[in-house]
Order: sequence, then structure tokens, then C-alpha cells
Amino acid sequence: MKRNVLGGTTKAVAPPVQVRPVREHLPAEILAPMLAGARARGIADAYEMLGVGAVLLSDSGRVLHASDRACQLMRDMVSVTSDHLVGTNAEANAIIESLIGACLAGADGAAATVSEPESGRRISLRIVNVPQGQGDCVQLLKSVMAVSEI
Repeated sequence: MKRNVLGGTTKAVAPPVQVRPVREHLPAEILAPMLAGARARGIADAYEMLGVGAVLLSDSGRVLHASDRACQLMRDMVSVTSDHLVGTNAEANAIIESLIGACLAGADGAAATVSEPESGRRISLRIVNVPQGQGDCVQLLKSVMAVSEI
């Protein structure tokens, strides 16, 4: 306790804490991979909460996340194998490769229908690229594929 000018006492105040930018604590090469999936994880959580069929893809076409609803809709037609979408038959596989290839090549989006030959069940696959912000080079998310029943 210290005496103040008016004769009262005051508590001693600790010196101000020096705040340093995060980049001084963690080097960019450590921080970047930690943040790389942040956008994808947030979007994946939103799709799951809404019960939307969606598959999130990286800039190499790798599956970052497939919502439970998307997996239910794609059953018997499309599967996720080693982090890649794979059609269960040659036609479905060619359609998927074409859709993903178009977006990875820079198209704004693409759409197609995949059907299950035995039951005749059909699903719609629509893929769009996610806009990248200025300096957003660490984000993994490149495209979102919406999956819906027809």
C-alpha cells in the first residue's frame, strides 16, 4: 500500500503487461498448418448442424469432410476412399472426376446427376469454388460439393 496525495492509501499496481504479436510467439511455419483447416472446420460444422449433404474439397481434390447427410445420399453410388471421392461404377467415377477437375481447373462451378443402376435412385452433385480472400493462402478449403436427392 502506498500513500496518495490526499492522505489515503492505494494498492500498488502491477506494471503493464507487454503484449507481443502472435507471430513472435509462434513462427509462421507452425501457425499456418494450425489455421489451414479453420475455415473448412467451421463450414463443416455448419453443414452438419443444418443436416445438409455437402463434401468439402481441398485444392488437390482431396476430401476434407463429407457430412453425414452426404454420405447417406451417396451410398451405393459414391464413396470416400483414401480421402478421395470414388464412383462405385465407371460412369459415376467419370462424372465425379469431371466435376472436381472442372473446379480445380478454375471453373466457377459444375453440376451433374449420378444414378444407381439397380434401384434407379438418383442424386444431384453440384460443386462450386469457395472464394479465397486476400492473403488467404493458408486455407485448405477449395470447393464445396452439394449432394441432394432428385
